[in-house]
Amino acid sequence: MTLSEELPEVIELNKQLAALNQDIEKAGEDSNVEKAHQLHLQLENLKRRKAEIQAKQANNPDTDLRICEVTGAFTSLRDPEERRQAFVQGKLYQGWVTAREKLKEFNRMFGEGE
Repeated sequence: MTLSEELPEVIELNKQLAALNQDIEKAGEDSNVEKAHQLHLQLENLKRRKAEIQAKQANNPDTDLRICEVTGAFTSLRDPEERRQAFVQGKLYQGWVTAREKLKEFNRMFGEGE
């Protein structure tokens, strides 16, 4: 899951927040200050819960991992460019690139498909 994907809980909270906003507006138009205040308190609680869920999602290290197509290793999308370059220039990555090139060469030599 990427950071841009929203959890079903967040989607449901957004619907509840929109409904509460409409109810607050209606209560205000009807001059029902007490009801508007109570609804506003509920709105604030839902906003807090939504913020907590989103913070938990943003701090989850699994949300920004991808699998390297060459090595099969997990890499983080949050890694700085220097770290990504170091990974690509590293022994593990270069070894897998060499192994895959040799496999293609052997397949061509012996007439087998990839």
